[in-house]
Amino acid sequence: MTRAGPVRSIQRKAAREAPHGIAQALLAWYGRERRMLPWRSAPGATPDPYCVWLSEIMLQQTTVATVGPYFRAFLERWPDVESYPDDAAYW
Repeated sequence: MTRAGPVRSIQRKAAREAPHGIAQALLAWYGRERRMLPWRSAPGATPDPYCVWLSEIMLQQTTVATVGPYFRAFLERWPDVESYPDDAAYW
């Protein structure tokens, strides 16, 4: 399916159902089409704020495909903010 296919489907459904329908259509589409990424929590789970923050920083100017392995490696070395080195000389 092309990227335009789901968008047109959502637009048609939204036009019939008004603003509430847009939100429902987008959530339904995301439920079917979401990508499993290491920084995303499982459906119904609470996201880890550290992982969300870290992914936002890494994804600012880097592709998702490139970030994945670096994100995992970074978490192995520094699983939380408290594990960061004390001196800025490391960076």
